[in-house]
Amino acid sequence: MAFIFFPLLFITVFNGQEAFLQMEKQTVQELTALSIPIKNSVEDWYQSHLGGAKVFATKVSSLVAEINQGNGAQLPTLNLMTQTMQTAFAGFSNIYVGDRQGKIIASSPELNEVGESRLGLVQAEKMTDFSSPPKIQISPLHRTNVNIDPHVAITIPLVVNNSLEGFVNASLNLAKTKELLSANRVTKELNITLINAQNQIIASTIDDLLSLEFYQPFQEGNLRDLAPSTYHWSPNKPANPALRWRDSYYYHILPLDKINDWQLVIGLPARQSIEKLQIQSVQKLGLLLFLSLVGLIIAIRVSKRVANPLLTLAKITTDIPAKLEHQGLTPIALHSEVSEVATLNENFNEMLITLQSQFKTIKQARDNLETRVAERTNTLIMINKQLAEEIEERQCIEVKLREAKENAELANRVKSEFLANISHEIRTPMNAILGFCDLLLQKDLSLSQTQKYLNAIGSSSKILLALIDDILDISKIEAGKLVIHLEPVDLRTIVREIKQIFDYKAESKGLLLTIQVDETLSQAIYFDAVRLRQILFNLVGNALKFTEEGQVFIYIGVEEIRVRSQATYISLAIEVTDTGIGIAPEDQAKIFDVFTQSQGQSTRKYGGTGLGLTITKRLTSLLGGEISLFSRPGEGSTFILRFPAVRLVENLSESGLSLGHGVNADGHPGSIASSNAKEKFLPAKAGDMAPDDNHSINQSGSGQHSPMAVPLIDQARRQQLISLLEQEETNVWSTLRHTLVSRQLRNFGDRLASWGTEYGWEDLEAYGRGLIQALEDFDSRRLEQLMGQFPQYRGSLTEINAGVDSRHTAE
Repeated sequence: MAFIFFPLLFITVFNGQEAFLQMEKQTVQELTALSIPIKNSVEDWYQSHLGGAKVFATKVSSLVAEINQGNGAQLPTLNLMTQTMQTAFAGFSNIYVGDRQGKIIASSPELNEVGESRLGLVQAEKMTDFSSPPKIQISPLHRTNVNIDPHVAITIPLVVNNSLEGFVNASLNLAKTKELLSANRVTKELNITLINAQNQIIASTIDDLLSLEFYQPFQEGNLRDLAPSTYHWSPNKPANPALRWRDSYYYHILPLDKINDWQLVIGLPARQSIEKLQIQSVQKLGLLLFLSLVGLIIAIRVSKRVANPLLTLAKITTDIPAKLEHQGLTPIALHSEVSEVATLNENFNEMLITLQSQFKTIKQARDNLETRVAERTNTLIMINKQLAEEIEERQCIEVKLREAKENAELANRVKSEFLANISHEIRTPMNAILGFCDLLLQKDLSLSQTQKYLNAIGSSSKILLALIDDILDISKIEAGKLVIHLEPVDLRTIVREIKQIFDYKAESKGLLLTIQVDETLSQAIYFDAVRLRQILFNLVGNALKFTEEGQVFIYIGVEEIRVRSQATYISLAIEVTDTGIGIAPEDQAKIFDVFTQSQGQSTRKYGGTGLGLTITKRLTSLLGGEISLFSRPGEGSTFILRFPAVRLVENLSESGLSLGHGVNADGHPGSIASSNAKEKFLPAKAGDMAPDDNHSINQSGSGQHSPMAVPLIDQARRQQLISLLEQEETNVWSTLRHTLVSRQLRNFGDRLASWGTEYGWEDLEAYGRGLIQALEDFDSRRLEQLMGQFPQYRGSLTEINAGVDSRHTAE
């Protein structure tokens, strides 16, 4: 043990000095790391208030200039802006605005610390103190007679057209800085003090230090440099060096770059570091004792080797019946030079042979008994299984009967509700017709009265006819008798018809009816034109009905193009967006139910039966599509229709459509002109330019071209880029195209531009830059156009990839 203990003790003492130096180095790093977030927190708070005061001064400059010219009507606005500013920046204890003569014309709060109004007071020295040209002035630290917290006064000149029109004075209460210091104080032992160039205390986490006192932490002691701006201070007393070390401090001084003449003084007691050294010493001594104990154990084990034969015999003889039953025992041979141990070994082996014979007989009898018990158990299990199957079968029958009963009751209840609603909806216009007919039977009616009653009867009849038509459509859909007729359809013709129908209503309400058709949708499609008109009629009619100002926007676009079985299919998207009353979130889930309208909708004001959206949803489903809703109350609604597999008409002559159906002689889409509505076509690229002929790619020899130039990269990298764009389209674009959140738009554009650079796709890079530029220009219309183009980029790559795969398959 001595050979282990003393060398380790010598190593422990030798490494003590090195541990002390490492401890001081870690302390310097810790103080430096702790000071940075404190500095940033104080600087950000100060700069936010200074910047807020500058912005406020800029906004009120023109108001003060008008007040100086005699326009007193601006005083309430100025007072409101002053109160709002003082509320928004809680650090300002008071803010007041002076005119050209230095008279205070607005103040928040209006009363000063002693309860007197500041309005009307003249502070001419504020105007005369400005230099030429006028600059912002920040006063020294001070406190008021009532408020002991430290303050600085920020005085900002109001200059309009090179003329000094007044000033803004904001008194910044620095008591908040103490909260900032305390919030960044990671331990109670850490002392943080904020001082100015004159060593006056602005704020401190030391309770005994008051603001505006002079801070002198290095008096009556010795100061030792550890690193730039980092020191170790130890007091002169007491005489014991160990006690002086325990009472010493490590200090780090950090100037604030964004605030002139302010600096942080961070102090950390050396007591913690000394305690860490003590803990390390104790750990090393513990390791020393552990190793000594290990040596002792080794010595004991060596000594026990002498008695191993006896220990082996004692272990074997422990619980002999259990060992004989489970694993059996073989005769043992103890190697020992002691004769008594050899005799004991022989007697034990004889006893072991006798016991094994007896246990073998007992085990055979037990095995026979277990076999009989197992047979009886299996029989009982089979019986229980049959009973369980019968019980389960009866339970299933009961569940089916219960479900059938509930379904019948539900169907009966739904039928009753439907009949009640139908009766109410039919009774209202029918009562009106009967009532006006009775009035017409009266005598002495004037011609104008007769015309008025007849018009009322005609209006009620139309309402009743529309209701009956809706009921018939619902009945056909529910009965499965509504047949979908797919035929060549030109979407632009449908759009033109819908526009012409609602032009007059949009113009009469002063609304802008805007139509946007994807430029790539230049071919006719196979669709049911009648049902598509019915869907668009319902959605656009509702949008115009519930919109009092703003616009109704119709978008028809292509989200994806696929080629299957020598036919081209597209994923068709139709969106109808309005700026109307919107739909509450709790109503959006049930707005498509029969006879259901939004809670915010007045039936008396807007009318309607609540069947239109129900029919629209079910027709959309029959056409193989789905409808979704995005709405916010007071902001408007967007109804989105998606048909994932719509076939394009390959041959225009076979479709039976003439060139007058929205297609020019060259095969490109024609325009739709209107004084109240307009149709826009999406550009092929982010830069609003047509694709270069040298970069267009022929698809399957059809003569059609890709809407944009794709990068010439290998198939693996192209597939990787397709995966990135698909994830972006699913996780980000599908929501962002509606919300248009500025920060998310900027991140979206940066990612696309970086991918364009990485994969050598100049068009994708230009598209990302175009998004960011439109965001910086606040061009919302341009942003909507660009966001609508994004699926084309992934679609172009997908088409090229599909062409390559098909060519490989053919080969």
